[in-house]
Amino acid sequence: MTESVTCPQGWESSQLLAYIEGDLDPATEGELLRHIDTCPVCMQELHAIKRVDALLREYPESFHPGEEALYRYAVKGNDPEASISRHVDSCSECRKTVETYRQMHGLKKAVTETVPLPQALEDARLKRIPSVGAEVPKIWSESVREIFSRLFTIPALALGSAAAALLLAVLIIPLWQHLHENTLRTLAPLQGHPPAPGIGESAPTPQALPAAPKPASNQLHDESRAAPESAGPAVQSREGSPKSSVGLKLQGEGKAAREATPAQQPYGELHAQAPPKEAPATAEELKERLHQLDTRRFTKKRGSADLMSRSPELLEKTDGVVVRIVITDSEGRQIPLSQFQSRQVPEQEKQTAVEGDAVSTSGIPHYRVHIRLLERAEEFDIDAKLFDESANEKDPLKTVMEYHVGKEELPKRIYIVIDSLVRFCKDLQK
Repeated sequence: MTESVTCPQGWESSQLLAYIEGDLDPATEGELLRHIDTCPVCMQELHAIKRVDALLREYPESFHPGEEALYRYAVKGNDPEASISRHVDSCSECRKTVETYRQMHGLKKAVTETVPLPQALEDARLKRIPSVGAEVPKIWSESVREIFSRLFTIPALALGSAAAALLLAVLIIPLWQHLHENTLRTLAPLQGHPPAPGIGESAPTPQALPAAPKPASNQLHDESRAAPESAGPAVQSREGSPKSSVGLKLQGEGKAAREATPAQQPYGELHAQAPPKEAPATAEELKERLHQLDTRRFTKKRGSADLMSRSPELLEKTDGVVVRIVITDSEGRQIPLSQFQSRQVPEQEKQTAVEGDAVSTSGIPHYRVHIRLLERAEEFDIDAKLFDESANEKDPLKTVMEYHVGKEELPKRIYIVIDSLVRFCKDLQK
């Protein structure tokens, strides 16, 4: 029935369609016919269904089965409801498609079988293509000379091949010869050097020259003390070190021997005058060397990574710039920088750093990095400002903001902010 009008007694369109197809039993069919005579709704619906059924029977190609269903029907005969077979009988187009699928399936079976070609076709093939069956040309057996000769005989490649050969002869070969001569000239002094002793062997002492006596340790001790302090870190070694080269005299030689360079002295003399091997340094000696380097830290260029191992409020002199770092909380209380260090700084090292900060910085631009930490729900906001203290300006030169920083990432982010501001100070002085 249509959606707008329904049968008052409850008959459906499917029952009317079954009546047209002849699928109703005799009792139901007689009852339906008596109802149709008295019901105008069912009579109108029955005429509409008959008209549609007639159109389908007259034009069955309007509702073709799918290509996959036709292929399965042609090859395997899959048609459980026999609807495809009925459609193929009434549709010429689908019938041709099914026949084509069946022929293709038959050809597939025939191709897999080995069928000899008829003799007449074989003779015609040999006459038409005489090269088939003959000896295959052996391209890979051609010599390299013949292959390269083709590059200069083919017009399209002759010009490019000639240019490549000219470039090889003019540029690459002289360049290789020049590099080869330089290599031989460099290795020439090394070829006359005696071979080094093997593992576990000691270097032999030449018989022509006597070995120099071992210098006294007290003599080296006195001469190392006499070395000037301005000689630099290279000559400022710990007291008593036998490796100190300041004031070392060659036994049995005069001023000319001391002024002679190693390239002017023979191998045997250098071997005889070699100083004794230095004993391993103890922990106290290494610690003393570190403190000596720390007291001279202003004479070296240090990056901002060294700021994390200094006092909370410090002066950092680097490349002619003094930077003072101050860290406070939201209420203005100062926070020590050591609280954000990855390791604890010893007290003696802190004292050394403070003493080093007392170096005169008059006439050098002063900057101050003020970092303010704002804690919010176990996260921090970093507000860093850079001020120019030498110019007495209240407005910051640069501001860096970091938001939602966790406790674990806070030391790392503070280091990055300090590093960026210190680099900015260095750029201002360039």
